[in-house]
Formats: sequence, structure tokens, C-alpha cells
Amino acid sequence: MNNMNNMTNLATQRPCVLCQYHGNTAVVTKRILAYMEDAVNHVHRDEICQQVSEELQNYDLDVTPDEVRVHMEQHMINKHVILSTVVSDLMGIARASKQSCMLTSDETGQPAVDPKYASIYFKAVDQLTSILRSDAFKGRSGPAP
Repeated sequence: MNNMNNMTNLATQRPCVLCQYHGNTAVVTKRILAYMEDAVNHVHRDEICQQVSEELQNYDLDVTPDEVRVHMEQHMINKHVILSTVVSDLMGIARASKQSCMLTSDETGQPAVDPKYASIYFKAVDQLTSILRSDAFKGRSGPAP
């Protein structure tokens, strides 16, 4: 469903509290949302999630850091948040495929490269490079990992 108020947090199977209160400045203030959107470029995502979770407790909202992460990564429609999520995902793919492509040959015992994983690695790096060179990243310090 496209209505963000009906989004469900898959980690807890309960409706997303941040989506429910979106626009309700008495509960989830514009300051919190603005912080999330701005901090994604400068602060590690885990720290953002922890800080937002703690701030929401001041409003008697029990939102875990994991629920904040799900909201940021799956529900927020903000260019900077989406780009940060995509870059983070691509970095994870690049790391995993790079580790997986380095093998030891069973026959010779020599180091070898798995071409399938090497191809995935190079594609991920190519996509990362393309995104980081795009106009969307001009003037930005880049997303925190």
C-alpha cells in the first residue's frame, strides 16, 4: 500500500510509529525528521537510529533503534536518505563480493579469483562510482557508512 500511515514494521509486525505520527508536530517534530534527513550525510546510521529512539522516548513513544532504521531505509521518501541507503547497500555488496571472489585453487593451492564474484564486485564499484560522481552528490561530504 502506498499510504505511509499503513506501513508495517516488518521487524516487529506492528505499524510503523514514525509513519503513524508523520506530520503530527506535537509528537514527531519537524526537528527530528530534519535531523534524520540531514544527519544521514554526516552521522553513522546506527548513531542516528539510537539518538532518534532516545529522543522519541521523551514523547513516551517506544521506538527501538531497529524500528527507526526500518523507517529510514524502507519508508522515508527523501533523496538524501534514499541515496545514502543505496550507497550503503552497494558498499555491502562490494565488500561481500570482494571477499568471495578471492579463492585458493584446489589443484595448485595458489590464489585464484572467482570470475562470477569478481564481476559482481566490479559492477557494484561501477555503480558506486557513478552515483558518487552524480549531481546528487555534488557539494556533499558523502553519506556516513
